[in-house]
Amino acid sequence: MSRQNITYNDFSFGELSHNLFGRGNVNAYRNSAMNLTNFDVIVTGGIERRCGTKFITELDESGKLVAFEYSSDKKFLLFFGDEYLDIYNEDEELIETLSSPYEFFQLPKLCWSQKGQDIYFVHPDVEPMILRFDVVNNSWDFSSWVYAVDGQNGFTFGLMILWEFL
Repeated sequence: MSRQNITYNDFSFGELSHNLFGRGNVNAYRNSAMNLTNFDVIVTGGIERRCGTKFITELDESGKLVAFEYSSDKKFLLFFGDEYLDIYNEDEELIETLSSPYEFFQLPKLCWSQKGQDIYFVHPDVEPMILRFDVVNNSWDFSSWVYAVDGQNGFTFGLMILWEFL
């Protein structure tokens, strides 16, 4: 009897967990790879090489980097330092420096979420902040989070939660 080699080219389950070795009866075993170092899985099941990194500038101090992608042609890199925020565009240019309420020791606990042209920042010791990109004027605004009160029930909602109801 001859040996048969079966080729699988669907990696939709990503990299195989060590717990699934030898579990050929599970779909994840057939639709994954043993090692996907430096590859990204495409939604349709294929893989492609991971993008490399690009040198933008040399910084004087350490801080926190945040990626901001408004659209496919408008991407920015935000660098949080000690009480300041530098905004770089895709052309490696520093386009704006803003004052930031976050001190250097607070940066590890800084969390954020992007929705459209706004990024919402939260930290346990600082009031929530919104960084808004104005597409028309190509400008940035870093301001406090606006809260709203529901008149019927008296509930206080953050701006992000209100948007979910609209």
